[in-house]
Amino acid sequence: MERAQRVFEAAVRAEEAGHSAEALRLYEEASVIDPGAAHAQLRWATLLHFEGRWEDSIRIARQLTKRRPRIYLAHRLIGSNYVELSRWLMAERFFKRSLAIKQDPITWVLLSDVLGSAGRKEESEACLREALKVDPDYEEAHYNLGWMYKLKGKLTLAEEHLRKAIAIDRKYSRAYAELGHVLLKKGRAKEAVKVLRTSVRYGPDYGWSRLYLAIAFWRLRKLKDADEQYRKVMELWPDSSLSYTCYGDFLAYVGKDNLAAEWYLRKAFEMDPRDRMTNYHLGNHLAYWGREQETKPFLRKAARQGHSRAQERLRDIEKGRNRG
Repeated sequence: MERAQRVFEAAVRAEEAGHSAEALRLYEEASVIDPGAAHAQLRWATLLHFEGRWEDSIRIARQLTKRRPRIYLAHRLIGSNYVELSRWLMAERFFKRSLAIKQDPITWVLLSDVLGSAGRKEESEACLREALKVDPDYEEAHYNLGWMYKLKGKLTLAEEHLRKAIAIDRKYSRAYAELGHVLLKKGRAKEAVKVLRTSVRYGPDYGWSRLYLAIAFWRLRKLKDADEQYRKVMELWPDSSLSYTCYGDFLAYVGKDNLAAEWYLRKAFEMDPRDRMTNYHLGNHLAYWGREQETKPFLRKAARQGHSRAQERLRDIEKGRNRG
């Protein structure tokens, strides 16, 4: 037992020093010396998870749950590994097993994410409410609820929960970002700029903060500031068609440089030809530039993919109304 503890402590030191391979070897050794040492096996399985060895992590954690079935963290870890493997039903099963042992707010949020990924939105929201019953000050549950309410258009409730998340964690960059977006949707662009600047201060590399801030500056007709933020988004998301689509759309609407606008929109299309937003904006602006025959394939594709305004724009073009 003493030897196993010494090996375990050496493993912890190795892990904290960033020597993962050595730590994994020592955790395994400690577990072999003392098979009943749950703490060593749990640390071993957890490190395997963070190293991306999800199947191995599941194997070790399952061995642990057979010996010690009441360790809720082991069940939660297995669920988290199944999330990484996109095995949603198995993840749900193990998160629920964990919750049956202990009502933990983190596990409720993880289960919420799984159910949301499966399209079970009402159940997902209910999980967040359960998390807040366990811990009313769990900022991530407030953040996720705020994000959900934003998507539903329930902006007052979204603002309430996002402000609660920020009150708990004053440096919660993502919560500031989503709050800024909510304020934009409520027509409070000046207030949104202040909130989004705070988001950027605490998370300068969070792309959504920059994108929302660009939109806010555009609304306020601060075009130079908007341009700067859109360019920053492209730096942060160089492989995302969204960043190029948004910048091209901005350039086209403000009329600064139509050639550049088209270049960015076509670049976005090259990156993701199926994206409905890219197809819509490229088609919309081609129509405005008087190139109706070129625009129709893009708008038709956007309409097939469910863009809400694409079919309407096609009808406008047929009637000779150019601007969307």
